[in-house]
Amino acid sequence: GPERRIWVEAPEAKVMGAFPGLARTLSEALGSQIAESPAPTALRNGPNWLFVRFEREEEVASLKPDMSAVAKLSLEQSISGIAAFAFVNGGEFAVHIRCFAPAFGINEDPVTGSANAALPAYLAHHGLLGRTGREYVATQGTELGRDGRVHMRVLDESGRSEIGGQA
Repeated sequence: GPERRIWVEAPEAKVMGAFPGLARTLSEALGSQIAESPAPTALRNGPNWLFVRFEREEEVASLKPDMSAVAKLSLEQSISGIAAFAFVNGGEFAVHIRCFAPAFGINEDPVTGSANAALPAYLAHHGLLGRTGREYVATQGTELGRDGRVHMRVLDESGRSEIGGQA
């Protein structure tokens, strides 16, 4: 039924560092101005995702990244890809996220378990867990004609999480 989900405890995401000096380059590569804070921050839970926040969901939805610029940036910074997200105000979802990893052959992933599983650690690190709560749903893949819903449970203050969904 619609309430049945598979839940898996995600590997712990470690903060690899902030990249405040990349804000302009990231904005240019993604085709839209990223939020001023927090600074772009890399987290590793297997892959090394560079998280960038946007002020509005519409900005995330309308991104038209320059994939060659994203790939170049990924290789220069030793990251797997860029996870661009915004908080969603009201409705079913708390987060709208898109993940780009062209340096590894994936221009845009329709649903990215590793990035979604690392996002709570990013939120915890920057004091933003209150924006989503301890259990939330992220949307991803709409722009690719997919309608991914990723269910998240935050297990502790460090942002350790369980990721869930239906298959």
